[in-house]
Amino acid sequence: MRIAGQNVQGLALALALGSVLCGLSVALAQDAPHHARHQPVVPFAPTIQRVRATRGVGAYKIYRFRVPLAQVQLGYVDLGMTPRLDTALEHEHAALVVNAGFFGTGNEAQGLTVADGQTLAPFVRSFSGLLTVTGGRGVLHDAEALDARRAGRLATEFAIQAKPRLVVARRVNIHSETHQRANRTALCLRSRGRLLEIIVTQGEANTTSDGPTLLELARRLAQLGCVDALNLDGGPSSGVAWRDRGGAHFVRPRGPLRLGLVVRPAAPHRSDARRAPAAARRGR
Repeated sequence: MRIAGQNVQGLALALALGSVLCGLSVALAQDAPHHARHQPVVPFAPTIQRVRATRGVGAYKIYRFRVPLAQVQLGYVDLGMTPRLDTALEHEHAALVVNAGFFGTGNEAQGLTVADGQTLAPFVRSFSGLLTVTGGRGVLHDAEALDARRAGRLATEFAIQAKPRLVVARRVNIHSETHQRANRTALCLRSRGRLLEIIVTQGEANTTSDGPTLLELARRLAQLGCVDALNLDGGPSSGVAWRDRGGAHFVRPRGPLRLGLVVRPAAPHRSDARRAPAAARRGR
């Protein structure tokens, strides 16, 4: 568990005094934030479409979750190399948890990963897309045109870096067909960056063989009106857990995950979040 925003000495002093830790950010939290428990959970009822794959090779479902960025908080949870998005949904008292970016052979998160202004993983030049959210507005940047310093200046609140960029300025950004089908997860920006769509595709019968190719997914997202779209980790990593008015639901990943992307209702005032109990603002 990593704690960001305070040095070790300052944190020890705050714990000894039993005071409220003001401004402390949770880097990778397993426990539910207490202040979030007092917020109504935003229900997410996805639009689900069944798509017949090209050349008659199976079919898959597309789950589309519309997330108004001004009404939510985005963060991450360390899943400990497990597929348990459903458990994270409960522990985080979240509205939605979806698999995040890529991880390496040592199970470390890869690509610039920022939550609450704290950097959890460093910039990777070869990951072509950097999606940042600042002040309730998302922007998808060409990460190959950036260096670590410039990327860090852009990622002041929330960021996720992955590859490839599927749609750029409403145009398909995949230029060749690999014929490699898999379950996939993507982020789509609309409405001048004010609306984020989380896209999860799953082959029927919960297999990875019938999902879309990257080119098919890019074309589908452009048709659906995505202005910009970024591919996240997919294949066995692709999955999502969410709440709607009917309860909690779970599309289980086939493999383990390092990080989950967490969507919570936004706190009404930053001052209220600062008054939250210390245990809610730190990892344990």
